[in-house]
Amino acid sequence: EDLSTFFKHEGLDIPGEKIHVVSVADRRYNIYGYVSMHPDDVYIASAWWDAHLLSRLPLPSKFIYLVQDYEPIFYNNSDQYVLAEATYKLKNYIPLCNTKLMYDFMRDRGYEAFKKPSATYFEPAVSRIDSGPAIEKKKSEKKKLFLYGRPNVHRNLFLTALESIDYAVKAGFIVPDDWEFIMAGQDHIPAIQLTSGVKIENLGKIGLQEYIDFSKTIDLAISPMMAPHPNYPTLEFSSIGTAVVTTKYGVKQDLSSYSRNIFISDIGVESMAGAIKLAAGKSYDSRMKDLKTTSIENDWSKSISMASIKDILVSLW
Repeated sequence: EDLSTFFKHEGLDIPGEKIHVVSVADRRYNIYGYVSMHPDDVYIASAWWDAHLLSRLPLPSKFIYLVQDYEPIFYNNSDQYVLAEATYKLKNYIPLCNTKLMYDFMRDRGYEAFKKPSATYFEPAVSRIDSGPAIEKKKSEKKKLFLYGRPNVHRNLFLTALESIDYAVKAGFIVPDDWEFIMAGQDHIPAIQLTSGVKIENLGKIGLQEYIDFSKTIDLAISPMMAPHPNYPTLEFSSIGTAVVTTKYGVKQDLSSYSRNIFISDIGVESMAGAIKLAAGKSYDSRMKDLKTTSIENDWSKSISMASIKDILVSLW
């Protein structure tokens, strides 16, 4: 039911009676986590550990590997890094990449499966423009700076982002009295006061509709990502005309093809602070003008057809 509601919210009409969830996560002495299998079943791995397990099953055909990020970098140099990377070297899967950036990154890394004609990608339909653009502030109102704050997700560079905001304030790139500072994305983080005196309040995890409504009030979003994927907040916020600061990594050097409201920096405090300066200085009118050339998809049906899902399914057999 929850999945059906979510799909409907995203513009996909998949009724609840067509969705059957079997969870094998809670394995105990009396729950073995068995799943019935059929030769015509199609398997999709959405993370490396699923791909690792599927590769060991006697499947009659290849499985689909939804590659959403370069997962070895989730770990230090370790067994988990080796196991994660090993899944890209498997022979019995078809790659489906979340964004062309991921597709290009994996090909650049030389993984053979991504060089085959069956490998493909889609651009996520995460644009929120259908629900309206970012709201213009009155002269008497403070602008809002938002940080995608997830210290437990290391590739989000939480500490580097905090230092960058602090640097930008101290350097005069941002006048703190004109701004409200907010973060969200992870619960149980206290408000953080920077050495510049700026205090960042944490909203924690928020619901989908609340997040969409909240996003309309943001003037500058900071969403660093030390990974090849552009990350959804970057795309979501820029899709409604908010200025966004994110970071380069690998083949991800320029995101202007998505939106001119995205400012991408090198990974480092001074470079990020410089991008914050440029993003904070972009006027509302300029952001709305550049919104007209934004290419972020807002229709999952088009997004999915872009990836030629039918061709993928045909190639499984």
